Amino acid sequence: MRIVRTATAALLLTATLAACDRQTKVEAPPRATDKAPSPSQTSLIAVPINADITALKRELERAVPKTLWTIDRREKACVAPQRVKVFGKKVKVTPAIPCTIVGQVTRGPLRLRGEGDEIVVDVPINAAISARDVGGVLKGETATGAALAHARIRVELTPDWQTRGKARITYGWTRAPGIDFLGKRITFTDEADAKLKPVVRDVETSVNREIAKLDIRKQAAGVWRQSFTTLELNRENPPVWMRVTPQRILYGGYRLDGQRINLNLGIEGITETFVSDRPADPAPTPCRNWCARCPGRISTCASP
Repeated sequence: MRIVRTATAALLLTATLAACDRQTKVEAPPRATDKAPSPSQTSLIAVPINADITALKRELERAVPKTLWTIDRREKACVAPQRVKVFGKKVKVTPAIPCTIVGQVTRGPLRLRGEGDEIVVDVPINAAISARDVGGVLKGETATGAALAHARIRVELTPDWQTRGKARITYGWTRAPGIDFLGKRITFTDEADAKLKPVVRDVETSVNREIAKLDIRKQAAGVWRQSFTTLELNRENPPVWMRVTPQRILYGGYRLDGQRINLNLGIEGITETFVSDRPADPAPTPCRNWCARCPGRISTCASP
């Protein structure tokens, strides 16, 4: 029985080896000679630009005077007339006492900060007021007050990508300067609006002059030219490259970060991926279609 089993196993092994020895002929697939397509799509690449605003702060410090305004005015009734009751009626026993109000309003060091899409210039204001010639009733009465004014500047782009800053001012007295004269309070905040208007004009002029030096259009044009390029995605095994052909450059506003202003630019372009050696850079085309007020309020520069 053992001999029969051994012989059967030998026959099966021989048959298996014989089957392995036979080869089935398989036709190779047809080989294409044209170049394999490179995947392409439209992409948006952020290209932020930073600029130092130290010069802007220095210019504002020079433009805004240390003494904002002076006060020198005559009050007809610093001390109200005194009255007494005589037979049930009030009778004036002393006339109103006039006086001269003098003083000055000064500012402290300016501070720049960002708040949303506004550049905010904080202007600390201090007032020192004195009353003189108060008919011998009060002599040299002095009061102080403080305020923090805020010059808020919004920088806009004109249709040709030039910058323009518009300033407005808000403020509030933390201690409204005034003098109490026998129950009457005389304050000096009413003239602040009129007196601060020249300050706002100075701030606006300085901001426009300094922001114009950033020349956003020139920087955007430089970004446009440099963006016709090929970027390395993987060095080897295999080498992978992405070629960028810009279609538009977008301006998305700005933000103030410490002493730097960040301009948000972006390139919208066609990107192609190559798994090969580095392909040639695309040929640059000029950016002629500048548009700062396009539909959707997106500022663009596009090729013709």
